[in-house]
Amino acid sequence: MPRPVRRSAMARPRFAAIALALLLAGSAEGADGVVEINSARAAAGGVTPGDAPGLPVTLSQGGSYRLTGPLVVPAPGTSAIVVTAPHVSIDLGGFAITGPTVCAVSPQTGATTQCAPLGSGAGVSAFVDDVHVAGGSIQGMGGYGLELGAEARVERTTVSRNGAGGIYASRGVISQNVVSRNGGVGIESGGVISHNEVSGNAGAGIVSSGALVGNAILSNQGGGAVLNARAGYAQNQFLLNAGSSVQGGTATGGNVCDDARCRDGRGRRFYLTTTVHSGSTPTAACGTGFHFAAISEIQDLAGLEYDTTRGLVLADSGGGAPRSAGAVGWARSGLDGAGNPGQFNCNAWTSFQAGDTGFAFRLEICPYGPGPCSIPGWTTGRSTCDTFLHVWCIQD
Repeated sequence: MPRPVRRSAMARPRFAAIALALLLAGSAEGADGVVEINSARAAAGGVTPGDAPGLPVTLSQGGSYRLTGPLVVPAPGTSAIVVTAPHVSIDLGGFAITGPTVCAVSPQTGATTQCAPLGSGAGVSAFVDDVHVAGGSIQGMGGYGLELGAEARVERTTVSRNGAGGIYASRGVISQNVVSRNGGVGIESGGVISHNEVSGNAGAGIVSSGALVGNAILSNQGGGAVLNARAGYAQNQFLLNAGSSVQGGTATGGNVCDDARCRDGRGRRFYLTTTVHSGSTPTAACGTGFHFAAISEIQDLAGLEYDTTRGLVLADSGGGAPRSAGAVGWARSGLDGAGNPGQFNCNAWTSFQAGDTGFAFRLEICPYGPGPCSIPGWTTGRSTCDTFLHVWCIQD
């Protein structure tokens, strides 16, 4: 009779080692059908077809994925997860994706000043449609924390201290996240940005062409929000941001900001400076987001809203522009009749010679005042360019 084949003692450890490796890597798929990702699975590769061992983990198939442990990214140019197929949901499972980048924070403002080392790595890089990320944290990436395409969703995630910025998504919904102290813009998206805390970023808190609802936008060093003209915003707080609280967009109700730029009124803001300037210096008199006004920009008061937080306010001004003999300011008037700077505009408002004059404006209620209004609502006159007057400023 043939002798039975017996496994050698040398073979047993080999099979035991394979079993141990599989145990350490964890199951590729949980009991609920969600594909699991952790550091051991990343090291082994094969999470989806084409996924090489090590980072980044490449997700080439749509479906649901979940972190079952943290991922530590060793280099600023390496991403943790790269998604190449649409319709992917990534549950971070309460775990962190952490990179090597460190961001310095100003003790005065609490905002990031610079980050190093920088690179192109992201926590999740997914320039495809319909990617959902939720439920964890991403910190210390060399590039963006998250960079996503259209129909993106980001929820309940902390994205902080990443080198290039926090969250970028071409369109989608970004909601209930904490996005703080990143080296660039906090959130940049053309979609709906709602109920996030966006604070201490080195760039603007939010850059958007979509809608902003219920966000707290605080202490960002590039301004609070920079919005496309079509973007609407409501119920947001803009506080302690460097520069302006908000630029562009349309306020639709309930916003709070500490520089009055987010009023619900839709008129273009203008004001008369509280300081006085000679005819050679008015171009530098206006604050951030405003410029030295031309006659054509301020002559129609129906489309304007006076900014009482920036401008000169007199006893009877109320919420409007001051109307008195002392409320006189320089305004651009263009070239003289021969096409030369000088006679009407103080040598292009950069210098003056003896006898040069420029236009000064005062609001009057016609027909009151010293004479008929030159422009409806305005009394105008020329002053010598060495006269110190207030300056009319209008929103960019």
